[in-house]
Amino acid sequence: MNRCSLFWLNFELVFAAHDILFIHFESDQEKAFPRIMLDRDDEDHLDALSIFSGTSETDRKRRYDFHFSLPSPQQLPQPMDVDTSGGPIRLSPSITSPRPSEKKQKLNSGRARLKIRKLANCEDDTSGSGSDQKRSGGMLRLRMVVCFSTVVLVAVLVALASREDLREEFYKRYMKQYQALLHDVDDYCSQEFDFSATAKALSSGLVGQSEAVEKIVEIVNRRQHERSTSIALLGSTGVGKSLMANIIAKKFQWQSNVHHFFWDFTSTAEKRFERFQSFLYGIRHGRDVELKCGRTLIIVDHLGRGDVDMINKIDARLRFVADKDDVQLMVLYVFQGALMKDGSDVVQHLNRNIEQVFLRSLNEKDLMKCINLETSDLGIKLDEHSGLREELIASMDVGRYGCKAVRAKLAYYSKMFENGS
Repeated sequence: MNRCSLFWLNFELVFAAHDILFIHFESDQEKAFPRIMLDRDDEDHLDALSIFSGTSETDRKRRYDFHFSLPSPQQLPQPMDVDTSGGPIRLSPSITSPRPSEKKQKLNSGRARLKIRKLANCEDDTSGSGSDQKRSGGMLRLRMVVCFSTVVLVAVLVALASREDLREEFYKRYMKQYQALLHDVDDYCSQEFDFSATAKALSSGLVGQSEAVEKIVEIVNRRQHERSTSIALLGSTGVGKSLMANIIAKKFQWQSNVHHFFWDFTSTAEKRFERFQSFLYGIRHGRDVELKCGRTLIIVDHLGRGDVDMINKIDARLRFVADKDDVQLMVLYVFQGALMKDGSDVVQHLNRNIEQVFLRSLNEKDLMKCINLETSDLGIKLDEHSGLREELIASMDVGRYGCKAVRAKLAYYSKMFENGS
């Protein structure tokens, strides 16, 4: 037999053995007669050339399982498990438990992973469907609540829109609660107007103007039930007109309704009136302004001699707004030293609805009171600085400028004392 025929014969024998050899020794009781069995691997194939040509096993890894078992007497009537007919060794498939490494390989195989993924997806789908049902139920309840609230709100709005008395009552109750929370006063908007605290502050804060304080208190008390009260503060420079307006603003009961407008001399009369119109529009329609809450104080400052006609026009506009909006306004017009004498021609051109309060000129006695008030406020002790009082009095024209420059001069001397000069 030539070499080629021998090769093919060996190759057919290997395929008859299912391509892979396993030697098994099975035992039930004790180690005894071995039984050689051939089995097939699912993945690896035995190379016939490596078996018959003597190739090293390091070139290809092989797996051999050896199991030893004692067959029972019924199974083995003869010493060896051989075919009594004298045939070849009986080939029978053996069912062996896979090794741990083989289990891992089977679990890591594509088919096993696919099955596990399908099972996991089924479980996730069921759990997801349950959560989706809960979520849909929650959304349904939320929609029902929103729909019910919307229906109630629409019904309330329709009722308020159809009945004016209900709308006004609702607005009053809402504003009462809002003002109570904001100012910590239950009847903030509906409280009675009280000018007594302001009168005390004016008496103690103004020097030499007791008659003017009495006059303004009388005007306010007499016209407190009118919708619009307009007062013009007249007098020379430094007598306390702006100070009087600032004290009234500081002590006003409804602080959120205090508004200042400073006159601009650089523009024309028409431009100034347009600016005031915009200012008044902001008061009437502003978010944070509530004209119907108590009273509203408007201070128009830095007025001059040529602004009398414009003030009459502005005052007429304010009285119209007060009547239309059903609000109470208190307006102070502060003139800057232009009108000094009672009964002058300029004063006579003011609207008769505008009350006039004159602040008299000051003298040296009043100037000393102003100096004492300012030194106490600035923390300066005149007794420690000899000649300072006389120097201040001599350097000021009280008849022309009043107490206007007292504070500025005292601040200058105070800085000099701090520097040690």
